Amino acid sequence: MKNVENELGDASYSQKATEMVLKIYDPAMCCSSGVCGPSVDPVLAQFASALSIISKQYGIRVERYNLGQEPQAFASNETVKAMLGEGGMEELPFIFINDELWVKGRHPSKEELFKALNIKVSMEFTSFAAPQNDSACCADGGCC
Repeated sequence: MKNVENELGDASYSQKATEMVLKIYDPAMCCSSGVCGPSVDPVLAQFASALSIISKQYGIRVERYNLGQEPQAFASNETVKAMLGEGGMEELPFIFINDELWVKGRHPSKEELFKALNIKVSMEFTSFAAPQNDSACCADGGCC
């Protein structure tokens, strides 16, 4: 098994994207993705979005387990069970690529995830421009 740090490092995976399986063992959250409730963590929202993209557009199988909702997935995986015994729940999430531990203790950015999965993103993402203060929608600096 590779040495895993809380940072991305230089992990490279030479298999094709269609052969990959991404497994995420998340801490207990209110819902399966953690993207719910009155205050959504933007890191979890970006991560959930990236998972959706890689599974739908690149055919990578994503298996995501929430400790609060699927404790059996944690108990039945000997590696995950041992890691929980050694470091505790504070080290969650555990993220595996093809059953090889890649990241623990944090959710990676979309860019890190795409790089680890050898996904080349060719289109550039642009941010939306803020509305002009003098537009009809934003009279007096407030927006509708």
